[in-house]
Amino acid sequence: MTVKNTSAVLRKVRLRPGRERSVERRHPWIFSGALAEDAAGELAGAVLGETVAVVSAKGETLGYGSWSPASQIRVRMLSFDPATVPDGAFVAGLVVSAIGRRADFFVRAETDAFRLLNAENDGLPGVVADSYAGWVVCQFTSAGAEFWKDDIVAALMKFAPGCRGVSERTDLKDRAKEGLAVTTDSEPSFRVLAGEEPPAEIEIAEGACRFLIDVRKGHKTGFYLDQREARAAVGALANGADVLNCFCYTGGFGIAAAASGAMSVTQVDISQEALDLAKRNESLQHACGTKFVYERADVFQFLRACRDAGRTFDLIVLDPPKFAESKSQV
Repeated sequence: MTVKNTSAVLRKVRLRPGRERSVERRHPWIFSGALAEDAAGELAGAVLGETVAVVSAKGETLGYGSWSPASQIRVRMLSFDPATVPDGAFVAGLVVSAIGRRADFFVRAETDAFRLLNAENDGLPGVVADSYAGWVVCQFTSAGAEFWKDDIVAALMKFAPGCRGVSERTDLKDRAKEGLAVTTDSEPSFRVLAGEEPPAEIEIAEGACRFLIDVRKGHKTGFYLDQREARAAVGALANGADVLNCFCYTGGFGIAAAASGAMSVTQVDISQEALDLAKRNESLQHACGTKFVYERADVFQFLRACRDAGRTFDLIVLDPPKFAESKSQV
């Protein structure tokens, strides 16, 4: 349980002259360079993620946000209304509004997996919540998100239709930039916050396709939900084609191609664990007549071997992992 500042008087973050313009345009981030030189004094002793009042150089209250002294983004805005100070009910209201915007997903038959909370887009900086057939998996990657975690989880359990349980993943490196704990390979990075514990693998539907999701070890919260439209686009091009799916991970693009009538799908990834799950995903599909081939290989070496052998494909999918996570790695 996070200890919250219950004082009636909030600490203030004063901005340099002219730096209020981005807040007035409702930009949710305030960087360290925007703060007045003496701003740190009043914030001494502030709790990580504590709600602070953001004021202009002239002393006008512009809104309220979460304080994060370890990050270059010192404040992430929650309220741009000087008369509305965020509290637990306010945060729960943001969750309810976000759920309302996804109301159509709860009744549509084509998928039961979708993003429920999408960070700043839903007014909840650093909060991601993905729903997999009623199992909600969260990532809390900002100080404010961690501060309001209990209220967010309670709202998800109460208001998300069919919610069976809420869990979290804590293995994102971005948490360290906010001064939050990050789990290592030797520590559990998944824990249940409320409700039931999800099964080892959750089966979801995406149109004609079925996928098994590992929410404990899988990338992101378990699946690349943001690639739904891309998978559909690949499927639209795949009828009768020989398809090569590079960096296939658990085979999403390959499964979509098969569902649209691909003649063959070659799934290539360096991870045997990912390929094993891709094979299990293949077994879930309705009979489609597609020939699947699985290759555990370094994609670059595999492509060079195809070139040297004169091997060709009708459709090639290239969806590599990050090559550079930061500017220093470019």
